[in-house]
This record gives sequence, structure tokens and C-alpha cells, in this order.
Amino acid sequence: MFCNAQEVTVTRGALTNDPNLKMNRMLGGDDNSFYCYRIRSKGKGTSFIVEKYDKKTMQPIFSKDLGNEGSEDTKIIDIKYINDEVYVFRREWEKKAKLMHLYYQKVSSEGVVSTELKELISIPSEKYEFIDIEVFDNPSKSKILVKACHKPTKEAQYKTEFIAYNAADMSQAWKKSYDMKLRGYNMEALSGMIAMVTGVVLDLGAASYVGLYFDDNDNIYFGNSKSLKKTKTDPELYRLVLSIIKGGSDVKQELELKFDVDYLVEDIEFCKINDNEIIVGGFFKDVVERKGFDFIDCGVFSFF
Repeated sequence: MFCNAQEVTVTRGALTNDPNLKMNRMLGGDDNSFYCYRIRSKGKGTSFIVEKYDKKTMQPIFSKDLGNEGSEDTKIIDIKYINDEVYVFRREWEKKAKLMHLYYQKVSSEGVVSTELKELISIPSEKYEFIDIEVFDNPSKSKILVKACHKPTKEAQYKTEFIAYNAADMSQAWKKSYDMKLRGYNMEALSGMIAMVTGVVLDLGAASYVGLYFDDNDNIYFGNSKSLKKTKTDPELYRLVLSIIKGGSDVKQELELKFDVDYLVEDIEFCKINDNEIIVGGFFKDVVERKGFDFIDCGVFSFF
């Protein structure tokens, strides 16, 4: 069997990656152009930039500064390219009112940056640390899904809301709410660090959120690495659980994805083949300590 390399023609453009003006991600585009997102760290504060480039010449069409985040209480949480426009999603903590707001603004294909921040949701809570928000879009870019996990007080239980918006006018399409904790990766990692430093295990038996997929039929898929640890002395054992909420239904179904060993899965990705099949893949590692071994059993996996 022989393999031949494909000949590639490289066109050098202005797409540099200055250490003080780093490219954060590519945002997509149309047949003639594409967009990217940069973060400028040099000087006072941090500013955020949306750029548009010509696909044929690789030359910039425009570069628009979104400004800085204003304060520690205002953060850009995501940027999406939808319907020939760039959507910027910002969250803002109103300290006196104890409210978290989620806003969006748009950058047009001509480079016009909207100065108006339009509110999608507001969430009351004692502290902003009790609120975690993520934004997703479906493959056809017809809908935006906001996942908001929050609780009002320290003693209260978390709930997670899924709110879908029609991308054409950002009108709310539907909303679903569940009594469960589905926080982003960073907060779960922080809980792990606290356990390592202090020995305090947080949320024993809880399920650690590892990824979500939102399809064109309003189906929501998300994974959890469910801990089987009940006490501090119990071994670190996990189960990977896939949850499914079908479009038009509020019922959450769960499916355990079994391995031959109790591996810890920290991140997963989804690929939809058709309406009836989905591929779940990711990275796993063995968390059981075995004396006499100086290596960790780890690798990649996929389920159909």
C-alpha cells in the first residue's frame, strides 16, 4: 500500500500571531471571506478584536476593536459567527442588585459594531461564583442554546436551564429547567484542585460535566463523568454517562457508556451522522493507582 502526499500551495497573508495580539479562534465565514477573534494584552487592560479576511488573497478586510471588558464583573464568554454576522456574548455582574446579566451584541459583515447590548437573561444570586453560563449553536446556525447553571444561595441546590433562541431575531424558542449541577470545565477543575490541596472532596457522588452537543432537531446531548466516590477513603472510580433531552420533550434520558475499566473521561466531542446515529469520542485516563507501575493507562475512545 502506497500513500502520496497532496501538493499544497501556500499563500502568505497578514494573519500574524503577535504575542501581544494573539489569535484566539477562527469564527467561520462565507465562500469569499472568514472571520477570526483576537485578544490584545499589551497596554492598559485587555481588548478584544474581530477581524475579517479575504479567502483568496488572505488580506484583511476590516479589524474592529470591541473594547475592553470594562471591569472584572464584565466578561466576554463566547463569540459565534451566524447568518453572516458575528455575535458577541457578554455576561455582567450587577453587584448591588446581585444579578447576573447575559447580553449580546453584533458585528455586521461590513464591520459595523453595534453599541447596543441586548439582554437575553438575568439571574439573581448571592454571588457571581454561583452562576455558570455557556453558549452553543446548532450545526445549521438556526438556533442558539444558552446553558445556565446557578443557585441563589450557598445552601441551595443547583439547577440548570436550557434556553433556545431563534438566531434570526434572537427571540426565545423554548426553555427547559432541571434540578442538576451542570457547570463548565473550569469550575470542575477548580473543585479538583481544592480536593488535592485541602483533602476536602466537594460534591461527593456528583457528576462532572464533560461536554454538550445541540443538534438541528433541538436534541441536547451532554456527558458526565459520574463519581462513585462516597467517602474520602473510597477509591477514585467513575462512570461515563450520556444524557439525552429530545426536542419537544422535557424528559432526560441517561445511557451509561461502559469501558472495560473504570476510566476517568475529562472531555468529549460529538459528531452527528444522521437523525438516528451520533458518535461520542474523547480522551480517557486510568485513575486507579497501581504499585510497581510508573505509567498511566490513557488514550482515546469512541462510541457509536
